[in-house]
Amino acid sequence: MLQIEIIGLERTQRELDPKIFKKATLAALNKTGKQALTAADKAMRQTYTLKKKDITKAVKFRKANYSTMTAYIVAKGSRFPVIAFQAKQTTKGVTVKIKRAGGKKLIRHAFKATMKSGHTGVYQRVGKPRLPLKPELRTISVPQTLTSEKILDVINKAIDDNLQKNFNSAVLYYMNKVKK
Repeated sequence: MLQIEIIGLERTQRELDPKIFKKATLAALNKTGKQALTAADKAMRQTYTLKKKDITKAVKFRKANYSTMTAYIVAKGSRFPVIAFQAKQTTKGVTVKIKRAGGKKLIRHAFKATMKSGHTGVYQRVGKPRLPLKPELRTISVPQTLTSEKILDVINKAIDDNLQKNFNSAVLYYMNKVKK
């Protein structure tokens, strides 16, 4: 779990009206969480050959509320099928490109096949005979990519860069709103 501290928070809390403080904190948490999610999404797409729609479907942002005062980035989902990563059939197997940096990886003795249902996937045989087949080959999942060290560093940087600024901005906004 990630914990972030706002500098001078205790002093600000003593000096501000409790309602303004709570509203400003809530607004800052939610805005910063959305910014961190956007930064993580961008970093995942720059690192892996994932589509934006796949990431958007798997990653959700849960806003902070008055009772919990905690915002979450939640990732759910299973591993992607190999076919989703530019799978190409070769004479030696199937090549896939999972990460943008680096070349394609060869999965030896694998093959692309279309099943009776119309689903196309990448499979491997279990033994010498034609059947049985291993279940469809799968690779990484969005939760795995989100918790990689590089992506977590991007999330931490986005939070460090924006939380204090968003909090200060929200405090000024709510203080000006009360004056009117």
